[in-house]
Amino acid sequence: MGALAEDQPVNGVDVSVVIPVYQGRETLRPLIDAIAPLTQQTLSPEGRSYNVSEVILVDYCGPDRSGEVIDALATEFTFVRRATLMRNYGEHAAVAAGITLTRGSWVVTIDEDFQHDPGQLGIVLDGAISAGADLAYGSSAQSEMHPRWRRAASTASKRLVKALFGGHATTF
Repeated sequence: MGALAEDQPVNGVDVSVVIPVYQGRETLRPLIDAIAPLTQQTLSPEGRSYNVSEVILVDYCGPDRSGEVIDALATEFTFVRRATLMRNYGEHAAVAAGITLTRGSWVVTIDEDFQHDPGQLGIVLDGAISAGADLAYGSSAQSEMHPRWRRAASTASKRLVKALFGGHATTF
């Protein structure tokens, strides 16, 4: 992950999307269908060129056989890559594992259940670059619905990532 200068490469910003998957059997196909148009050069609201160069689906051993859907999507879409944890180490471990596999200039993590709208990716990218941030978090109206322990784990995970990668972080 890293901030880019205002003078971007001619082809724009390559974005890797990491999606931890626990119970995504019903939501993964519509989510990938929503991301697919973003694999072409797209303009952000502020006119920055970007594209999703890869989507890494990290299967962390949910009960609904999401792996079968992941395999089908990886076969159908060249931009979809699969990663599998050998057991359920939790969502944050799945995100961290996925980030280590990315190749893009920027990494975005989103949930499998449309908690984060892929169509907002350009807004997050604009905000991060404009703020000079190395790390940006998109906020969600649904995040307050999660139990306190999950919000605490998310906060701890974000602090760890910031400590590991350094730099300035911002939330949108």
